[in-house]
Amino acid sequence: MTADWVDGLGRYVEKKPLAILGFTQGEWLALTSSRRGRSEFTFAREHVEFELLKPQSLCLLMGASEDGESRLYIGQVHSKKAITTIQTRIKITNHARLWPNSLREIEGLLTKTIHIAKFKGIIADLGAGCRTLTPKLGRHIIEVLANIDRNASPLNGAYLSIAPPDNRPPNYGFQKNAISTALKIFGLPANSEAYKLDIANQSESALSRVSILEDAVIEHEARFVDGYDLIGSDVTGRAVFLGNDGKLEVYTANRRELEHCLGVDLIYLNITKKNIVMLQYKMLEYSGKDDDDWIYRPDAQLDKEIRRMKVFSQTNTPLPQEYRINPAVFFLKFVKRDAYSQGGSMITPLDHYEQIVQSPECKGPRGGIRISYKSLSGRYLRPGAFMDLVGSGYIGAYAETTAGFKALIDAVLVDNQAVVAAIQHPVEDR
Repeated sequence: MTADWVDGLGRYVEKKPLAILGFTQGEWLALTSSRRGRSEFTFAREHVEFELLKPQSLCLLMGASEDGESRLYIGQVHSKKAITTIQTRIKITNHARLWPNSLREIEGLLTKTIHIAKFKGIIADLGAGCRTLTPKLGRHIIEVLANIDRNASPLNGAYLSIAPPDNRPPNYGFQKNAISTALKIFGLPANSEAYKLDIANQSESALSRVSILEDAVIEHEARFVDGYDLIGSDVTGRAVFLGNDGKLEVYTANRRELEHCLGVDLIYLNITKKNIVMLQYKMLEYSGKDDDDWIYRPDAQLDKEIRRMKVFSQTNTPLPQEYRINPAVFFLKFVKRDAYSQGGSMITPLDHYEQIVQSPECKGPRGGIRISYKSLSGRYLRPGAFMDLVGSGYIGAYAETTAGFKALIDAVLVDNQAVVAAIQHPVEDR
């Protein structure tokens, strides 16, 4: 996979040239302390600075920490727009830390004389400016940066952000959506920066796109070891996020036993509220302009997954003062094919799904079962409502059931598909 994504990035910067964007220390510190930090920000400069910069192009960001030490990052130009008579505004997303720390150090890594001369001239007068590289120079820089082991995760993340859906790992879309769902349940934006981030070497984890807080970078560097395998060979990534309600640990993992045991794609365990929910993702296919609907047709695979879920669907007695609107653990989330990040999904508890498939509205013209927006007529949970209910502890297993699942998680986080597990801890467990 490594050669594939490096070649993919190289071909991309040949079409949309790589840029270098420099910042003063004051500008960078202001961005760092903004609401979304460097993970997503807008910035305006005179038109001439961004004249050659193309929307969706990748860029190297050159900033400086509080102590004045240089820092190198990679990001993507999400949008570009003239906002005044003299200024253009750009929006940068998908930011991630790179090594080495400076452009001068990159110069020392270049191997072709023609590229060294061009690059030296570009960085000599960069300052707080923007320079667009030639296609061949941009590709050469991507290749030398990819030779540094610790850049595998951020550069792979950059590739995943620009790769066509067919070139992404089969589980990337759902992993990205599941991570976003977990963060929103926890009360954080989907593009939040992690306090800690570990990605298994050459991993295809969607956590590759997560950036790390500036004040955690030193600790992150100190923990880096070439070929680090994380917690075990099946765990592909781990990120820790801090919030007002404690900390959230998000794991991505290959799943062998989980596939045979639970048949789910996202596990959200809230230790604070003592509830747990598990989501199984299913793809809605577009029915065509005549019908203009999105449809899922249940198959034998879903039947197997439901049987696995029901083995663990027993409900224990609630503790005194413990209340749930619905103590169901298992939910189905129907999302439009290749549209994970564009909303429009439908969520239903497993027991409600089993009622739905018996209704006449879900029978197709040939007698088959079909789940769609029209057949459900609004009888489903929207993502926002679902996340609020999980976060407040109003849905999910009772505490006793949750404790049993908690004991299982370590044993089952070990097929060819992937799982996302998010574990919320109380404040004192930070």
